[in-house]
Amino acid sequence: MERRRRTLTASSASVGSESRAPRDGDLEPGPDLPCCSGWPTGSRDSSNLTFLNLLPAPSFPVSRTQISLLLPRAFPACISLILTTAKKTYKQRISCCCMGCHNLRKLELVGCRSITDDLFQALSENCPLLEELNLAGCFKITDTGITQLVCGCRQIKHLDVSKCGKIGDPGISRVAKACSSLSVVKLLDCCNVGDKAILSLAESCHHLESLVIGGCRYISDDSVRTLVLSCYRSLRILRMDWCSNITDLTVSTVFSNCRRLEAFDIGSCDKITDMAFEGLANTGSESGLKVLKMTCLPRITVLAITMILDSCKALGYIDLRSCQHVTKQSCEQAGLLFPESCKINFMGSLAESDAYVDSFF
Repeated sequence: MERRRRTLTASSASVGSESRAPRDGDLEPGPDLPCCSGWPTGSRDSSNLTFLNLLPAPSFPVSRTQISLLLPRAFPACISLILTTAKKTYKQRISCCCMGCHNLRKLELVGCRSITDDLFQALSENCPLLEELNLAGCFKITDTGITQLVCGCRQIKHLDVSKCGKIGDPGISRVAKACSSLSVVKLLDCCNVGDKAILSLAESCHHLESLVIGGCRYISDDSVRTLVLSCYRSLRILRMDWCSNITDLTVSTVFSNCRRLEAFDIGSCDKITDMAFEGLANTGSESGLKVLKMTCLPRITVLAITMILDSCKALGYIDLRSCQHVTKQSCEQAGLLFPESCKINFMGSLAESDAYVDSFF
């Protein structure tokens, strides 16, 4: 019988009652089972714990006492630790916890604003198997910290430092050189990331599948085109909205080379024109593109949409909000036929999101 993984959630973190050791066959928590039966209230045995999820459930809020009791403990078998919006008082305890998780492969600390570079020493020295690190919104971390991180953590494949404004070219370049197996890199709104970081990724990381550089306004055509030509065999997701220096040359290069591309966001890259989409016609084959976001592109017309529809038969979502020359009426007048299963977004607030799109980016 397949052995079920052992999981502890915040709802089972309180102490003070009688407990039993976990048993094979115990089920992990789910939507209808927020507390693992193998880890009842009061359990203190953490030696076999593999997944520690401190995300609060609606009916099981996480208390400060629960987290304070859990974090300093050692979890030698733990491979996944998830905690969001941690209070300042938990910062030291998180580092202590990492020191006891020598098999840790996944760490999510999204929105933990008290996290600083101090954490990276604990990770570097104690978690050499770390593969996935999500620090989105941890705005106090710097290039110095992630440089220290990759001294010991060289197996990172998934890195998310979105909205970490103190991260720039030196840090990302060092990560790229140390972790050549990177497949997912998310740098959303990292305003200090520029061409040097992207060129380092292009030089060292040839298997990138997903790259998010939205809001990195200093990035230019040269570095993105270099990366595309380096990773065209693997690149599936590319988000570069609000990269105001990007032109038709980059977009055409993406369409001409990235045959595995599934999701592409070029919103608010206001230098883009209809010519950017000629790369679709030059490939001679259909694109597998499923999601295309092209909001706020004042220079495109229905001609661009015609070229897209001719080549992208698998398209499931296209976002055309705030494209002044492309409206529902102009597309109907041009006789354009969208795929039956394709959702076309012509109107609405740019702040609105779509669950299908979010699953890609």
